[in-house]
Amino acid sequence: MHIPLATAGEWLGSAGDVTNVGVVLDDSTATTAVAGRLERALDGLIARGDARVMGWREANPALGAAVAIDDFGNYLIQGFIFTIIAFGIVNTVLMSVLHRRREFGVLRALGLTPGQTGAIVLVEGLTMTAVSGFIGVGIGLAVTLLIAENGLDFSALMDEMTFSGVLIEPIAYPLVRTVRLVQVLAFILFVGAAASVYPALRAARLDVTEAMKFDR
Repeated sequence: MHIPLATAGEWLGSAGDVTNVGVVLDDSTATTAVAGRLERALDGLIARGDARVMGWREANPALGAAVAIDDFGNYLIQGFIFTIIAFGIVNTVLMSVLHRRREFGVLRALGLTPGQTGAIVLVEGLTMTAVSGFIGVGIGLAVTLLIAENGLDFSALMDEMTFSGVLIEPIAYPLVRTVRLVQVLAFILFVGAAASVYPALRAARLDVTEAMKFDR
């Protein structure tokens, strides 16, 4: 419903006063900090009930719910991807252990303990994961920075799109955050360590006599 501002002021008893002030930020992650500073600055008005500070998620719950659903879908897809990565690491490291049973048997015969044998396999898995992870993240970062200058133009797919009163631009610009890169690398290393545990246990429990008989 659209009505004149003068009529709205008369109904609300606010005359010509401003009833809402919107603060546009360059970074959405600063919303909480800015809202906190505003609440401290307006604590007197807030205590009397004359003012209220709301973040964009509270002011527009429909948009906040849509973003939360999008984040959940993103984490779900990443979960599937990391599961596939884990199986790939298990397969690679385990096949390496099975094809090198004789070498591990020789090492055990020379005095290597089961724990040291398992540690070798674990370090191999972590090294492979770390190297491939850094290479993959580096390539992804390079492509992202290349796209970030001009963005991805989806204007051919959508002309003008709005959601919950918010205009969605047809050009998407990727956002690179250091904390996300650190999280991805840390999770990759965790997946690599977890996926290398079983092959390491297989190597540690290797029967030396049977391993020495193993023929390529």
